[in-house]
Amino acid sequence: MRSGAIGPVCLGLALAAVSALAVRHAVIAIRFPYPQEYPEGITAHWARQAAAGACLYPAVDPVSPMHNPYPPLFYRIAAPLQDRSPNPFLASRLTALAGLLACGGAIAWLLRRSGPLHSVVGALLFVLSPVALRYGTTARVDLPALAMALASAASLSCGAGPWSRVAAGLLAGGAMLTKPVFFAAAAAGLLVSWRAGRRPLAYWTAGLAAALVAGFFWFGAPAGNVVRHLWTLNQLPWNAGGLVRLAGQTMARHPLLFAGFVLFIGRRPDTRDAFGWYAVCALPAVLTAGKTGADENYFLELLAVACVGAARLAADRAFLPILAAIQVMLYLPVQPALVFTRTYEQELAETSSRFTPSSRERDAGSLLVAELRQAGRALSQSPGLMLAAGRVPEWDAYQFTQRSRAKLWDDAPLANAVSNGAFDLVLMQSDPVAAANYFSPHVRSAVETHYTLHRAIGPWLLLRRQPSFSERDAR
Repeated sequence: MRSGAIGPVCLGLALAAVSALAVRHAVIAIRFPYPQEYPEGITAHWARQAAAGACLYPAVDPVSPMHNPYPPLFYRIAAPLQDRSPNPFLASRLTALAGLLACGGAIAWLLRRSGPLHSVVGALLFVLSPVALRYGTTARVDLPALAMALASAASLSCGAGPWSRVAAGLLAGGAMLTKPVFFAAAAAGLLVSWRAGRRPLAYWTAGLAAALVAGFFWFGAPAGNVVRHLWTLNQLPWNAGGLVRLAGQTMARHPLLFAGFVLFIGRRPDTRDAFGWYAVCALPAVLTAGKTGADENYFLELLAVACVGAARLAADRAFLPILAAIQVMLYLPVQPALVFTRTYEQELAETSSRFTPSSRERDAGSLLVAELRQAGRALSQSPGLMLAAGRVPEWDAYQFTQRSRAKLWDDAPLANAVSNGAFDLVLMQSDPVAAANYFSPHVRSAVETHYTLHRAIGPWLLLRRQPSFSERDAR
């Protein structure tokens, strides 16, 4: 084999291996009938509310508080598919998957002038990333928002025509109407259009304004409620340590991409290039990952621009295939053998598998959903399991527990309701450290005092009201 062919062969083999694993994961994850992670329940609940024509930003009940953290565009897109399947997460997952594929298409378009190899490799480096794949196969809003942001940057890079400016504004507005932290495209569009003159700025502003005006009607709720959900209730303490941890965690899986991106930025991109401005504007957006509860999804935009920046930097380098092959191989899951732990009275062992849903997680979900269907009013740590059981979630456990810990929310009404036996069943994690993120000390104390263990299934505990409540209700 010629030495020049080693790189392409290694890249082809690495892409084939990772692609096979990615397709397997996507097929299993998208069809999984239970929540893969906590936020899926929140997203799928509001998508179902949109499909039913219900208010997306209702008044917040102090005993059963539900919080809608995002603007309405994602829910409106997913709503037409919501009733096509009994799986309550399928519509939102398919919308997220479409966003992932659209991101790949936008990255390929942004790299079109570097050649077809760079376009394909840059797109696949993003689509096959375990971080992007995770959020492209769960009910999360990030990738559709990112797809619109990348498309906005791509539209600006198409040329100086009026329609490309209008489209860029529309897409930038759509990104913020999906998740406001994707503001980099709007900031870059403003800078590029302002530098181009009054007329280009007017076209871009018209597109942005049209998106925001349409969004005003999509909210469909009193302004006070919208502000409370999207601003007031979204406020959580800033966690610098969490930001550093997430940055290290994300960059450890993408070292060559981020190294290439740093070099790309360090070479000072052409100021006439719209993508260069977008890449710079995406950097401060990463600071939003310091919010309590943030995860690797806050680095998706930086990861996408890193794929483009690194591929552009290597546009004239013959060693791009071998470097890309090394980066792709770092995507391969390297995990110890699964560890199963089972404690006294636990019906199913816990497993360390966290990426692709396992058969044990499916079995646990089936048992938990059966219990929730039979129960009366339930206080569930998992809104997604409530949805899977055909129930309406009554409590955004994480958001309001974190606000209670920060002294931004009064948990007394909920704790009193628990103490008075308002719930027939309580679902919570068996790990006390994990459960503390979803049950404030007051609420958890009330649960431990007035509820007894009914079943332990995998990592979950089901607790029923003590008999004294039943006797009191009978009287």
